[in-house]
Amino acid sequence: MLINIQKGDIIDIVFPATGSSSTELLAIKNYVKTQLNLTPRILFENELIFTKETAENEFPANDKRQRFQQLKAALENSDSKILWCGRGGYGSGDLLPDLQKIQKIKQNKLFIGFSDIVSIATFFQDNWGWNIICAPVLLQLARNDIEKNAENELKELIFGKKSEFSYDLIPLNKISDSDISTQICGGCLSVLCGHFGGDFQINFADKILFLEDEGEDGERLDRYFRQIIEVIFKTKSAPKAILLGNFSQANPHGTPKAKNIEIAIENFVKRIADFSLRIPVFKVKDNNLGHSHKMRPLILGHAAKLTQNQQLIIKI
Repeated sequence: MLINIQKGDIIDIVFPATGSSSTELLAIKNYVKTQLNLTPRILFENELIFTKETAENEFPANDKRQRFQQLKAALENSDSKILWCGRGGYGSGDLLPDLQKIQKIKQNKLFIGFSDIVSIATFFQDNWGWNIICAPVLLQLARNDIEKNAENELKELIFGKKSEFSYDLIPLNKISDSDISTQICGGCLSVLCGHFGGDFQINFADKILFLEDEGEDGERLDRYFRQIIEVIFKTKSAPKAILLGNFSQANPHGTPKAKNIEIAIENFVKRIADFSLRIPVFKVKDNNLGHSHKMRPLILGHAAKLTQNQQLIIKI
């Protein structure tokens, strides 16, 4: 069990990126109360400026100092065990310079989120040694955007009712003849690439690098994949394996062409071979990791195993 969560426990709901409307906040709190039987808390809710009912963009509605104040207070509250992001969107990277200035809190907490939230999740994993649950944000769950099987599995994880998770994989090249045991890192590809070359670049050395995204055309993905190859050579470090999640889900800004996504992935695997990099690449068989209506939870920073039976196994 990662953290001992009990019914009625306080959950701090944070918005380090895009905010939500008043209607969405009510839906989120109602979901936490009725579907999780936990106690929702949104710090500084009355002081923060949340989005209008209809927003024309996903830029953060409130200043980064306000968003950091909420995150920091939630981290420091000793009476909560979970920080769960209410929404992804855009802007969590703004908080990293201030987050870097504070000391690691003594209490270990669950931090749940994905997409743009990968900026903060990566910081916690690389600098604080935390396990991160890469899973849907609360607004998705409140809107019933996630299939019930995936939602129920997430609940089982949170409340310690499931001790092993397995994911079926498709090998895209044949490199290793043995199991690979290490921790997983990564998340939304475009967000990770936004930090390449800076202080908050992900440390993927000797880990399983998990990559996924939504609404990105194959040409953009090809560019991001090429960046990863460049970073490997620049840092002289490489992941033990690469795990590709779902890339095919559309976002409000466009629907990617499935064929072009396939070309980008094929090019990526070919470049790995062309540069004599012995990195096995796997694809999640059911496209159920990352942006997907059937998104399953994935624990980052925890011991995991890629088996010769084309499975990813995580035991808690």
